[in-house]
Formats: sequence, structure tokens, C-alpha cells
Amino acid sequence: MFCFLCGTQTVPRERLGRFYLPICVRCENTGLAEYYRPGTRPRFHCPWEFGPGISTSRNRTCRYCGREYLTDPLFEDFGFSEAVCEGCLSQSRVNIELSNCCLKPVWRARESERSLAET
Repeated sequence: MFCFLCGTQTVPRERLGRFYLPICVRCENTGLAEYYRPGTRPRFHCPWEFGPGISTSRNRTCRYCGREYLTDPLFEDFGFSEAVCEGCLSQSRVNIELSNCCLKPVWRARESERSLAET
């Protein structure tokens, strides 16, 4: 099978019980692999934000490539506490790291003085 973290086809069937997902020997000792061990509970790494105002697009610097980018008017920071441009977010390794380590939960009521679609 293919390793969930690196994408190489090196995970034999007998190793599947060690993690929730197929993870190869090379990746099993990484910090990201620890999130997929049986018994590990998923969690947010930031406190909830309740009812924050809708952000306008703003310039940020990507933590991964250092490039300046404009935040998305609809998805703002893509739900992460770290600044990341669309190019870096499309890289699977960066996306997996952010999804496990930098989720920023936000709750907004459906009614708002300005809808997200109007931005």
C-alpha cells in the first residue's frame, strides 16, 4: 500500500494495524505519524473563536516559502493558525502538517450583517 505521509508504495499489509492509516517504516518515527497511532484522539491546537467579524482580504507572509500573498476573501486563513499561501497549502506534506498541528476552529452564526458570499 501507499504511505499516507510520503506517498511511497512501501507499506505491507501486515503493518496496517500499527496506525489508523498506512504509514511506512521511514515515516513511522516522525511527529506527524504519532497523530495516527491507535488511541490518539484528534484535537484542535487553538482555542475556539466564537462569532468573530468577517475578515477582509489582507497581505500576509507565508510561513513556508516566505512569499507575500493576499488572504482568501471567502476562506480567510483556510482555517489554520499559521499563514500559508495557496501554493504551499496544495503541497500534501504542508497540508497534513497544518491539518494536524494548526487547526483554528471558528464558529459563526448563519446570520451576519455581511454574508461571506458578498466579500
